[in-house]
Amino acid sequence: MTGIMLIGIPAAGKSTFCRLNFFESHVRISLDMLRTRHRERLLLQACIDARQSFVVDDTNATREVRRRFMEPARAAGFRIIGYYFSSRLEEALKLNRQRQGRERIPDGGVRGIAGRLELPSLDEGFDELWYVRMDGSGGFEVREWEPGSDSADRGGCMKYEDIVRFHGHDCPGLAIGYRMAAAAMEALKAMRAGDEEIVAIVENDACGVDALQCISGCTFGKGNLVFRDYGKQVYTLFNRADGRGVRVVYRGEGIPAELSGDRAARTAFILGAPTELILSITEVTIAEPERAQSRPSVLCAWCGEEVMETRLREVAGERLCIPCAEGKTAH
Repeated sequence: MTGIMLIGIPAAGKSTFCRLNFFESHVRISLDMLRTRHRERLLLQACIDARQSFVVDDTNATREVRRRFMEPARAAGFRIIGYYFSSRLEEALKLNRQRQGRERIPDGGVRGIAGRLELPSLDEGFDELWYVRMDGSGGFEVREWEPGSDSADRGGCMKYEDIVRFHGHDCPGLAIGYRMAAAAMEALKAMRAGDEEIVAIVENDACGVDALQCISGCTFGKGNLVFRDYGKQVYTLFNRADGRGVRVVYRGEGIPAELSGDRAARTAFILGAPTELILSITEVTIAEPERAQSRPSVLCAWCGEEVMETRLREVAGERLCIPCAEGKTAH
């Protein structure tokens, strides 16, 4: 007897996967179909009493929701198998908009579930845990859950090698940013931001910030990456969905001194070191950062180039861009 838990945001492929793999062997428990939690509990109990395998086809976004199904089933001798469906938020939103009628969920609902999603872990009581992705041709790629799968997914499924290609080279700084960003996302139990769900405040502009952008989805262009030039290896991330913040500090004293002259060895050590050896992670309370706003642009009176209105300076009655006002214009 098996109890299957499908886990993931809407439009990640869960129901299609369910039909392809469990239609003839498992009773489907779905809130979309049953409409109430009471009916869910009744059907779950009927499966347990009949010793009938079942599949819970829902988002199952939090540990608490999953626990309601897993605990009684495990107590009755069921093996519990989880399938986590990886999906970029922007891709899920696009697929959801193609749905018709009651199947389509408001964008805000999809974003809300993504913000609440707690990635699964074997320590919840799963006998097996699998990682699933749509392959782009109507099928699925399935692989066994491994340590670090959660960090990879919080990075939009970007592996460290992908981030190296994006950045241009491998180095200790990139590895530091990768570990810091992954730790922050893990602490927040958050997925990669498709829009402005996560805000990152970085205190340096070193290589690691490229890794943070890849993993967190926080970018200058979206306005959810804030740079404070303090020269410190510190990232603070804020989740708009639940108001939680976390501050991650890199502790270089945890690196063996003999690795100081070997970049490759130092990078490898940083990537594999225990989190507590190289990072300090603290929950913090911060005011919710303002969302990015579009500002009108006007022409600088000297160079004639467009400049954001809020960046103008008035000099001798004329409105100038900052380079012209400081005499640094290239024209």
